[in-house]
Amino acid sequence: MKRFFGFIIIILLLTSTVFAADVKVFSEKNKFGLQDAAGNQITPAQYSKLIRLGQTGWIAQKKSKYGLINSSGDVLIPLKYRHVDRLTSKYVKFGNDNDFAVYDEFGKTIVQPQYSSVSMLFGGMFLTKKDYKYGIVDKHGRVILENKFDDIYMPKPNIMRIQY
Repeated sequence: MKRFFGFIIIILLLTSTVFAADVKVFSEKNKFGLQDAAGNQITPAQYSKLIRLGQTGWIAQKKSKYGLINSSGDVLIPLKYRHVDRLTSKYVKFGNDNDFAVYDEFGKTIVQPQYSSVSMLFGGMFLTKKDYKYGIVDKHGRVILENKFDDIYMPKPNIMRIQY
């Protein structure tokens, strides 16, 4: 029994994840910025909002525009979008009117910026709407169904109803 617990402890120690230095949000004059664990500024306090996305991403708002920055302060997605929605802890949807897209925490495009609407479905799929027609894109950015359907509905995780 002691060997078993010893084995488990060794496995846990070997598989522990090492994250980058802690990054914290600080504020000055009702604006927000990023600083490291030692209190050194990474970005000046220039954002109206900073919202964590995954381990390294930050949804940033400057004036009325949204974008994505990383923990180093680099802009991954330009702050040019009027609408933002964090879909899960690792995906974010940005868009204006007809250019909604989904990005991961690293700024990688999952769903291309060409849709008038994007929503999450079961199983890591995204329901897309373009020219009043619906389609589906998976979490790797592959188009599963083209945007040519009148309606797509998933009442359960393993059932999809499609009206054509």
